[in-house]
Amino acid sequence: MPVGSNAVNVTISNLNATSSYIVQLRCITKDGLNCVCIWSKEILVPHKLMNKPRISYNVTTQVSPGRRSILLKWEVAQSENILGYFVNVERIPNSCSHPPNHISLKDRKILVNLSMAYYRLNISAYNEAGESPRATYIVPEFSATDLPGQIHVKSQGTNAVVTWTPEYNPKCFVVDWGTGKEDMHMKIITTTTGNFTLGNFQPYKLYKIMVHASDVCQCESFIRHEKTFGVTHFYSVEGVPRTGPANVTVLNITKHSALVMWTEIAAEDCLGFLQGYRISYTDSSMKKSPAVTLNSSTTSYHLTGLRKKTTYRVQISGFTNAGEGPLTPSQPFNTPKYDKGELEGFVIGLCFSTIFILIFAPLTCSLVIKRLKISFWSSVPSPRNSSALQDMNNWKPVSRSLLQTLSDNDTTSLFVIECESKAPLTLDLFTDGGDSKHDTCQTEKPSNSIDMSPRHEEIPVEAVTSEEDTISTEVPLLSDYASLEFSQKALMSLAVSMPDRTAHPHLEMELSSKPEQTVQELLIRIWKRS
Repeated sequence: MPVGSNAVNVTISNLNATSSYIVQLRCITKDGLNCVCIWSKEILVPHKLMNKPRISYNVTTQVSPGRRSILLKWEVAQSENILGYFVNVERIPNSCSHPPNHISLKDRKILVNLSMAYYRLNISAYNEAGESPRATYIVPEFSATDLPGQIHVKSQGTNAVVTWTPEYNPKCFVVDWGTGKEDMHMKIITTTTGNFTLGNFQPYKLYKIMVHASDVCQCESFIRHEKTFGVTHFYSVEGVPRTGPANVTVLNITKHSALVMWTEIAAEDCLGFLQGYRISYTDSSMKKSPAVTLNSSTTSYHLTGLRKKTTYRVQISGFTNAGEGPLTPSQPFNTPKYDKGELEGFVIGLCFSTIFILIFAPLTCSLVIKRLKISFWSSVPSPRNSSALQDMNNWKPVSRSLLQTLSDNDTTSLFVIECESKAPLTLDLFTDGGDSKHDTCQTEKPSNSIDMSPRHEEIPVEAVTSEEDTISTEVPLLSDYASLEFSQKALMSLAVSMPDRTAHPHLEMELSSKPEQTVQELLIRIWKRS
């Protein structure tokens, strides 16, 4: 680009602001001169910084009562040709005419110690082409739980009287008050009095009042020497909340309970110090339940004692010292008839109960019937368990002549065999014709032989009974297995002791002999063959 020989500067237009350029100069020889001009050294023209720094890290730590430290780190998109960074620390509010503290840094971080007042930090990068746009960081509010003192405010119409008791006597106090960061006022008090009056307070607005102490009363020194003494909030006139809480929802609904959640009322809508919330709910019959009162920090409540399968409507309101605000729109919800999983559990239980009944009821009934049969219907004894049958294996053969039966239709004769043995067997017999005489016989033969002298007596026809007739006896006939065994053993003993020649189809055994009786009773069994 040619320029005049007398020019000392030049303007180059139509360049890209985001690009860097290198400029070189050289002279131009006149015609006829045999000389050569070389290029000058390169001159760098850096690009303009178009992007502001981006804050990537911030942390606030309390270092002492009323003082805190702020650590900030940032990044830049165009780091080439950057010479450094400017950081302005500005107090909010700032009634001093002195400009904010201007700090120049080479690194991309800063650590400053400040009071609990509002502060604004502006960060920018610079190079030979100029300064980049500023990044603004507002130091966040702090918790007022750890401060060296307390302040009190009393309303007097639109004015407020602020009092405090300092822990020591600094050179001056700095009072900040206002409704927010952008609406703060500042007042410096150099007297040692512990009270002062602030004016122009508006009703239904929340004011924040902060008192700071400093040993240096120059505005430029407040950043390094100021420390917060106390903080309070103040309403000159309180009202009821303008609205109720927002985002009212009902969750976790069961047949007897429900969880109600909401968002707290915004500070600008409270119009006073919020004392708490009231929850009211009605059922489908418009029966209103007692209102539930909660503190201002609560944002959820578990309703209990509800009725199943019922429609409810819930409303919430906030209240201050001035009274209760409006209710929120009614939020309806329905309680179910069964809780989640309850119906499924009931069906499963019913199925298992049915299966149990179908399987175990027959078994139980069978066991009960068996026990009832054992208790009320005794089982018939089995013959194979009889001792008589068990002793049959030990029986000796008996002559068949002893077992001969009467001839056909021989029911009119009676043979009585008198005998005496070592162990006579006796039975008493009652017949229809009366008592029979007691006949005895003795033998002179050894004990192992028996003398029998048969006698023949006629039996009246009337004494003959048929096979179906029953002979009346003094004792009932025995039919158990013990009696059968006794009879078999007696018969066997009698048969063994009788000789074959004296055997007779009709055997009568002398069973018992009682000395006091004069008549011997015989047991007679008559067979009749038809």
